[in-house]
Amino acid sequence: MIDGKWRLPTIQELLSVVDYTKCNPSTNIKGIKSEYYWSSSPITSDSPSVWIVNFYYGYSYDGNKSDSSYVRLCKTLQDGSLEWAKEDAPAEMTWCEAIEYAESLNENPIPTPSKPKNVSKCCTKCGSEDLKTKYVD
Repeated sequence: MIDGKWRLPTIQELLSVVDYTKCNPSTNIKGIKSEYYWSSSPITSDSPSVWIVNFYYGYSYDGNKSDSSYVRLCKTLQDGSLEWAKEDAPAEMTWCEAIEYAESLNENPIPTPSKPKNVSKCCTKCGSEDLKTKYVD
């Protein structure tokens, strides 16, 4: 996937930055918290769960898409290398919100998120119709 667009990393990409000789956090990536981070990888094709990584010890788990976790986006560059975002998303979010956040950065490369605004919206990625938190100007 060499398109240069921001996205959630796969479980393999998340696990590739785990340093098992460290803990709290178990990575060398600056700013990663010792918390759960979303991947784009579903547990199974029809599952409401996706793989997450807890960077306290670097273990992977199944996470329910409606839970909130941290987000660190990445993109694949033309040479095939992976570039990680310099910071986490501005807040913990559900998996659907994380997907939509990445898509919004690709639409507007210099986002200026402000306060969260609650809006009711059906998430097309996971089918949820819960109240979502969106970032608006």
